[in-house]
Amino acid sequence: MNKHLKILVGALIAFFVISCSSSSNSDDEPAPVIPVLTTTAITSLSSSAAASGGTIDYDGDFPITARGVVWSTNTNPTIDLPTKTSNGSNVGSFSSSITGLVANTLYYVRAYATNSEGTYYGSQISFTTLQQQQQVLVLGQSYQGGKIVYLFKSGDAGYDANIQHGFIANSNVVDNNYLEFGCINFLQNNTSINFGSGGANTQALSLSCLEANTAITFCNNFVVGTYTDWFLPSKNELIKLAAFNAAVDDIYFNQNLYVSSSEVSTTKVWAVDFSDGTAGTASQVFKNDVDNNVCPIRKF
Repeated sequence: MNKHLKILVGALIAFFVISCSSSSNSDDEPAPVIPVLTTTAITSLSSSAAASGGTIDYDGDFPITARGVVWSTNTNPTIDLPTKTSNGSNVGSFSSSITGLVANTLYYVRAYATNSEGTYYGSQISFTTLQQQQQVLVLGQSYQGGKIVYLFKSGDAGYDANIQHGFIANSNVVDNNYLEFGCINFLQNNTSINFGSGGANTQALSLSCLEANTAITFCNNFVVGTYTDWFLPSKNELIKLAAFNAAVDDIYFNQNLYVSSSEVSTTKVWAVDFSDGTAGTASQVFKNDVDNNVCPIRKF
């Protein structure tokens, strides 16, 4: 074998030895393994807080040293942010309290797990905090010029499941205001018995019935502080008030008949009996009868 051929053969043998050695070393190195974790769905959501957490099913062959959730108004939050929790270590499930949130705001949250190889994240989920919580109102509560005597419920005209509405009566004039109705021998044709019509009834009647010292003028002109929108209830509004009368503290409708703004004829008007405290029985009374109580209410 000549000199040049020996050099070529030696080079080829060295190449194959090095290549095989490198291949063998590469196969011996373990591939990196990523921990398996998930983010827990949001619960206990409010205007300023929420609950989440995570589950670490596998630590990636390196012990978990830290775990929790991290959140932000931007996507893909990381533990570089201060908005995170620390919920121990190791595999398994954990719970996290997310606090200090802003009402009606979209947030993104991810569970995280840290081991000696780095920090890994679960799937990203999003949630929107609730609107700022409003004061919960109750019957008998002092509120906006008087006390709450009725809270609207499903089926009532004007009911809104998201906002409390109702009627207020002033405790100073619930009882012992005996006035004739007004509009004697006159019929305002558009008055209604329906729930929700008392305000419109009173406004229409006040344009036609101008006599002083009547139920209509008294309610139309009634003022408490800055509240000027008082009215004489309709027949069905009074019936609702009667049904809830017993549940109202310190503002019971103690008299028998309360006159409504719902006319029957030129000489009669509907009134509602509160004496039984429950049903609210309606009857027709004369407009010039001064034995019926008058109580203005307002809607909020």
